[in-house]
Amino acid sequence: MLLQYLCIYAAQMARETMVTPMGDLMWAKVLTPGIQNAGKESEKEAYSVELLMPKGDPEAEAFAKKIKLLFMAEHGNASRPGQNGLPFKTYLDEKGDETDLWKFSFNRKTATYKGTPLPPPVVQDAKGKPWPADKLIGNGSTGKIAFTHYAWDSPEGGKGISLQLEAVRVISFQPYVPPDHAAAFGDAEEGYELPAQEAGDADPFGFGGELSEEEVPF
Repeated sequence: MLLQYLCIYAAQMARETMVTPMGDLMWAKVLTPGIQNAGKESEKEAYSVELLMPKGDPEAEAFAKKIKLLFMAEHGNASRPGQNGLPFKTYLDEKGDETDLWKFSFNRKTATYKGTPLPPPVVQDAKGKPWPADKLIGNGSTGKIAFTHYAWDSPEGGKGISLQLEAVRVISFQPYVPPDHAAAFGDAEEGYELPAQEAGDADPFGFGGELSEEEVPF
């Protein structure tokens, strides 16, 4: 009976775009894709965002249960998730310590495996208006995510499901402020000074090379 229910549940959910409860948006690369698995054979461009919700919150726990049901419906009641087989885990703080938050991960490829381009996710404000491409969404913003899901099974990673990012609705907004790495030098010093006609605008991304994946929210 349970297996029959799960099969019906999987068929229904596979055709449905679902919406998360509201949570904190983190590392939102939803306007321009970021690089995943940099330097590895599996390196790719993808849109992504993390959603944080407190453990013990009824909506958060119900959402986590829904994802587990999706996994069981796709792979069978007796199956166990492989490494990273479930798209949520305990959120670790900057020191690597566990917190009382769930972190749900959403991703969207820029192209199919055949190379056909895929459209970016829809991003909108709380009223449903399109979000401007140059208004970067910083950590501390809140919102909801519309998503679909797909199942996978690989020799290396085992069984799992992933949540495909379809749309983001920003409920409260915190702008992204790039870190000023050059400020680490402190005040001006004695030494060479560029002629006024050669001096350019300060480069907030200069001196330090490329930003890490955690620092770039787009």
